Amino acid sequence: MVRTRGLRSLFRDTWDILDADERPAGLMIEDGQYWLRRIFRFIPGRHRIELGGREVALIEQQFRFFRRVFDLELLQVEDPIEPRFAIACTLIAMMADLRREERQ
Repeated sequence: MVRTRGLRSLFRDTWDILDADERPAGLMIEDGQYWLRRIFRFIPGRHRIELGGREVALIEQQFRFFRRVFDLELLQVEDPIEPRFAIACTLIAMMADLRREERQ
């Protein structure tokens, strides 16, 4: 399960990744120049997914004028992330970008 951090993620999008018992198991964090993205919407976004303190996936937005393109890279680690869950996290990042743009 993924839960937003609410007002604590006002400037930098951050989500807690929870296990089956709703305990924190990892994070999905917005990286890069997140503070500039709040002013200039055309700057591509970057997110990283961490499980157990290890980085397991990277999400990068490509710059396009008329459509959104996100690249998902699953890193080769000992205990990898489930690919379907990583895709779901990518969709959450895309929806957060769309919601932010609608508010501006």
